[in-house]
Amino acid sequence: MNIACGLRGGLPLFPVLSSIERLILLKPKRSDNMNTSIETRIQNFSNLDMKELASLTFDALQKTPESRREDRTIKMVEEYLQEIWDYGTDVIVTAHVKGKFAGWLCFWKVSTDMMYIDSWHPIVHPEFNEDEVASALIQKSIEYTKNEGRKRLEVFHMGMTDDMRPRYEKYKKWYESNGMHQGFEWAHMVADLTTLDSGEILLPPGFTLRPLVSVPNDEIYECYYETFMTSGDRRFLEQTEEQKRGNFEVFFDRSERIEEDASLLLYYGERIVGFLIIILIKKGGFINGFGIHPDFRRRGLGRALMLSSMQKAAENGMKTMILEGDIDNYRALNLYRSVGFRKIQGSVNFVWKAGNENGI
Repeated sequence: MNIACGLRGGLPLFPVLSSIERLILLKPKRSDNMNTSIETRIQNFSNLDMKELASLTFDALQKTPESRREDRTIKMVEEYLQEIWDYGTDVIVTAHVKGKFAGWLCFWKVSTDMMYIDSWHPIVHPEFNEDEVASALIQKSIEYTKNEGRKRLEVFHMGMTDDMRPRYEKYKKWYESNGMHQGFEWAHMVADLTTLDSGEILLPPGFTLRPLVSVPNDEIYECYYETFMTSGDRRFLEQTEEQKRGNFEVFFDRSERIEEDASLLLYYGERIVGFLIIILIKKGGFINGFGIHPDFRRRGLGRALMLSSMQKAAENGMKTMILEGDIDNYRALNLYRSVGFRKIQGSVNFVWKAGNENGI
């Protein structure tokens, strides 16, 4: 599985919209005793009061029991918002009730066909009716996706642990009640490179490892496509051909900060038969794509490629390597465990697809 959204720095962002606000009055479904008009606004960070946004975000998270953290500070929230601001290309939806700022949702264009909502969004202040405000924000993001001609909108709830289940259940209700259905679940795995002892790594005759960064994506895609078509990655398999290629371009985007020495291609002669790309994030290195062509599996090549990459990353000072894998892809998960990865968290996605609002 290749997902890094929600890790901020795991996905490149693309230009989105002009600075002109577009306003729409949206009256979502409500219980009989509610009479709330919610105004939603599509805008970007240049339109926003950052202090107001940080204050609402911090207050909303701390006053909501299932998202409260004793170690969270307003400075942490400001740094998170600054990171989004630095990209400068996110689409922001804000919600207002009787003129009061009630909540917000951040999403961005991933490819010509897809958009992603930031992890654990929307953020809604509990002073307001959370279900109604969240619905208004999600509905507006779906409407925007449709108007942009895109066919897929996704959110990944990252960092899932057992104690986060109440928060997950609330978000699950929000998304599913607005036509975004649960997709798949992944294991978030981490390897400590400071204890890596891989020894000498030998490849069979005819196989070589070469740097990935200088090789055009068009030369890599055939191997990538054939690998994931037979990999057991359910999210990849249920995408359209355009979405498959769009995700590939995101995962192998050279504008990202790539660990150049540890991002490798495996060749048999002059044929690419394996790949591994690592992007640099605050927590370490994130494996944005890894695989071995189906014609060359069960020879220990995946393990050799992974350990070679981990070794080079460790030599360059990297302490932590991170990846995500489909929880049903047992063969891949066993490989990851065998080279030192361990599951510490999970992630779940919710998906809206054009023309298929009633099911995934």
